[in-house]
Amino acid sequence: MGGVNCLRSLVVLAIVCLMTLFVAQRHKGLTFYKIDAPVLIAHGGGGLPEATTSNSLEALQRSKAVGFCLIEVDFDLSNDEVQLDRKMKDGSPILRDDLSNLTPMTLADLVAWMAKNPTIRIVTDTKDSNEKLIARLSQTGLKEQLIVQVYQADQYQIARNAGFDTIILTLYQSTMSDDEILEFAKANRPFAVTIPRKRATNGNLPERLHEEGVQVLINTINDVWEGKAFLKRGISGFYSDTLMPKGTSSC
Repeated sequence: MGGVNCLRSLVVLAIVCLMTLFVAQRHKGLTFYKIDAPVLIAHGGGGLPEATTSNSLEALQRSKAVGFCLIEVDFDLSNDEVQLDRKMKDGSPILRDDLSNLTPMTLADLVAWMAKNPTIRIVTDTKDSNEKLIARLSQTGLKEQLIVQVYQADQYQIARNAGFDTIILTLYQSTMSDDEILEFAKANRPFAVTIPRKRATNGNLPERLHEEGVQVLINTINDVWEGKAFLKRGISGFYSDTLMPKGTSSC
């Protein structure tokens, strides 16, 4: 009996050790997968082994290197400046404390990077005034490389009036009903409608938009099997931290 109990204890200890090792490996870095999707957008500049949504120079460079043609960046309008998800300290942009080993970027840095990488398109995102961001970005001289996300129907015409032709209606800040979204998409034919993962999972809005020939994207998908399931529903693609384009870059 004592031997059996001892064996059981050893088995339990081994399981605990394996679980501890598994958790440590999960948190040590991200795991990346390749997927074949018509549209794939690197979320928050693109995932790095040590971080997501860093919007750092390293994230942009890695996204380009692994084949992304579309990279979303988060703009912060604090202190009347435009940074990429940054705060200012003594007049200079700084990263979050946990990302201090990465290179932060200002709008000027991004514009310079885009000029050196003309085949890459940047998808905008902000939690601040989108109207103000659109106005600032319209002065960069790189409108053709920018895909502007709008969060409400009335922002679409603001973006068009500012000279932007490629526009995404993204719904994570929207209060529009499915019928309102469908009517808007049919009337305006945006580049895509981006639907939050939960809303896409729980309803049939993706299918309704797809039936009207409207490109549908999902935000955010990091599981390769979930991504494939959405593609089978007619979704064109998604934003991701960990899913990368499969095959040779087309940009």
